Amino acid sequence: MELKNAKVRVVLHYFDVNNKLIGSDEPFEYGGNSDWPSVHVKAIPPVNTMWARVHFNILAIEDNASRTVIVDSEPLQSKKNSTIVLPYSKEKKGNQKMDECIKRVTYLFLISLVCFTISCDSHVMASMSRELNDFSYVIESFERGDLNQTNYIAGAGRITSNPLQVITGKHSVYVESSPKEEWKDAIYTNANKVHIEKNTTYAVTFSYKSIVEPVQVNNGYFYFTARGVGSDYKSDKGWTEWTGQAGKMGTKTITFKTGEEENYFLIWGIHNGGSLSLDDISIQKLSESFERGDLNQTNYIAGAGRITSDPQQIITGKHSVYVESSPKEEWKDAIYTNANKVHFEKNTTYAVTFSYKSIVEPVQGKNGYFYFTARGVGSGDISDKGWTEWTGQSGKSGTKTITFKTGDEENYFLIWGIHNGGALSLDDIMIKKDEYQYDANGRLGRVYLPGNVEIKYFYDANGNLMRRERSN
Repeated sequence: MELKNAKVRVVLHYFDVNNKLIGSDEPFEYGGNSDWPSVHVKAIPPVNTMWARVHFNILAIEDNASRTVIVDSEPLQSKKNSTIVLPYSKEKKGNQKMDECIKRVTYLFLISLVCFTISCDSHVMASMSRELNDFSYVIESFERGDLNQTNYIAGAGRITSNPLQVITGKHSVYVESSPKEEWKDAIYTNANKVHIEKNTTYAVTFSYKSIVEPVQVNNGYFYFTARGVGSDYKSDKGWTEWTGQAGKMGTKTITFKTGEEENYFLIWGIHNGGSLSLDDISIQKLSESFERGDLNQTNYIAGAGRITSDPQQIITGKHSVYVESSPKEEWKDAIYTNANKVHFEKNTTYAVTFSYKSIVEPVQGKNGYFYFTARGVGSGDISDKGWTEWTGQSGKSGTKTITFKTGDEENYFLIWGIHNGGALSLDDIMIKKDEYQYDANGRLGRVYLPGNVEIKYFYDANGNLMRRERSN
């Protein structure tokens, strides 16, 4: 083990027969360096526990964190017996990024027991390093019990450990407001730690619990928004209002596109009275707008393309990708996805959306066109999926969404380019995995839900549904 500004935490979530979360525990946390430590943790589940999920969380506690974890031999053992049913393990992957703030390896075990042991020695690998301003798939659960150790700043909110106010784990954020208080901000993202780029699409997912319902006749509600740093409500994006009876819990995913402000911060709060708890906040960057002005700070690699700030070549914002080609150049690739950062699963459906601008129209009499494809890593064009050709008069802008299903290659990368001359700009690229994935027999195999939640479906030899498994 090698830890730099990071630590490993074991978190146990307990579920009843109805798959309802009924408790959690954090029996072990490790912040040292050791080659092959053996850890034995004893925990007692709550009454009525039918199964448990064991999370091995790697947490960056400061900037420039890095970590490699290997986990092996993780049996759950009952003091009474060892009836472990259907052990299941999976490395959870978003975009496989070395600059990801948190990589989470989750093991799901279905168990029937009263007391068990976790043993960790090592051989499923997860690597993690932390880069400021990159927050894809980062989840903040506030389990450190201190807002100063998070990327969030207190408004009127605070960390609570009151069981009536906590949503999951041992801590949540809590805020309360009287009906006489028109605006009561709970928390904000720290704009010095979380950079939300302009002209870029984000999805923010969070759990909430209504502790005291806002008075709707008094126009009371809970709210969320993204606001430009140094600006006022006129810059707000993604404004959302909701309410709920006391005790109601839920999850919200809010998708929004930022505007021209250089940075944004997120706000949660209460209007005209009530009380609210918040937890498990994730911020996911959905599109690449190239506004950092450097391809090296994105998940894309240059072919013949480059970042441009020429107003005649830009699509939105201050930067786009630009490539030009002469009619004598048959193939001119502009950019590629970085296969070390963006992983495409085999036999999986994706939708890629992007904006384009034709700067110089390809000569169609020479079979000129712009193109897009997804190609297997280490393979040739025989593996291509989603091949698309298009053209456009000079100055024409547009948006394309291309849906394709990968094949049997272990990974794929995307290509944009020009055939037989022309010039093209690209911007606002969004890659989305289809929420519903089907197997070769046309049966529902996987469902992806907001908050990076995955549900897998398992069938017997006759095609009957046996079970579902949920992970996040």
